[in-house]
Amino acid sequence: NISNLHLYPKIPGPLRKHSMKDILHEMNYYFVKGKEHIFIEKYAKDYANHYGDCLSNIMIPFIDEDKHIHNLIVVLHPGDAIRLARKHLKKMPKYTPIVMDSLLSTTDTDHWRCQREHLIETFLPKPTLENIMPITEARCKLLSYELLRRQSNNKNIDMSDFFLQEAQAQLQLSLFGCNSMFEVQTNKTLRNCFTGYEKPGTTRNICVQLKDKILQGKFTGPLSKSLLSSPQQTETELYANVMLFLFAGHDT
Repeated sequence: NISNLHLYPKIPGPLRKHSMKDILHEMNYYFVKGKEHIFIEKYAKDYANHYGDCLSNIMIPFIDEDKHIHNLIVVLHPGDAIRLARKHLKKMPKYTPIVMDSLLSTTDTDHWRCQREHLIETFLPKPTLENIMPITEARCKLLSYELLRRQSNNKNIDMSDFFLQEAQAQLQLSLFGCNSMFEVQTNKTLRNCFTGYEKPGTTRNICVQLKDKILQGKFTGPLSKSLLSSPQQTETELYANVMLFLFAGHDT
């Protein structure tokens, strides 16, 4: 189903020269590799008609959760970005099917503002992060020796995997306040889930476990406390934010 594509003759973009099928196929290729920014830059260079420096807004197709195809304006011009960001706070529904009405994905502006105002203190350096730095410092010292040990044994080290594992560990142990057993049991499995290597439902099971332990007061890190005390305007908000932070939080 295709709707709202009447703008494509007026705004630069690949629809002027290529078929919808070819464009969606190429976009999906970059999406599964986590390189959406590359095809956006590529399209901007190829189809911008006013500027030669990737600052022209472009239009690409977007498929929603109901398989409807819409136009999606990618705002690249800084002046337009500033003007629009001041007036339009509503989230694009791109991530709603995955993380529902979390802080990142809720399309209700009032709900987003309420979550943001409540959670923001959790990530301030002085009131919160300063208190959990000892956990980070201790793990960093330990892992520096671990890297030296692997190197001395002439073992190949996948640094990307190493850093992602440690980022997930730091998130769970410091911000969520999980115990070491839970972190060890879920770290690798979670990262496999994010790349599609685990059975369907595995991510949900881990998120439910973490949510329940937060509700039971067993994990009491600053993020867990903040999530527990949040207004929780919907039944899915807590679960959605647990999933959001486990994924986007550790990646960031």
